[in-house]
Amino acid sequence: MSSSSSARHAQFYSEFAAGMIPVALLGSAVYMGLRTWQQHLAHELFLEEAQAHVQQLEAEVTALREQMRTETGVQDAVESVGSKKSRWWLW
Repeated sequence: MSSSSSARHAQFYSEFAAGMIPVALLGSAVYMGLRTWQQHLAHELFLEEAQAHVQQLEAEVTALREQMRTETGVQDAVESVGSKKSRWWLW
């Protein structure tokens, strides 16, 4: 009975394993494909967020440069008016 029982188990596992190999290969291929696609999409999202952040920082830099230019222009105007007054007092 043990020999026929062993033979039945061996036959079951040999048939089962042979049928499961293609399923395991297909499952692995699908998993790897989906994982690669997920990483690709995550990388694209990161690039889009980084680009948006860079644009925000560039806008801040532009605004600060404009503000500095405006303040420098106001200071130059004040200094030129102040220098004109000092010249007037010298006459």
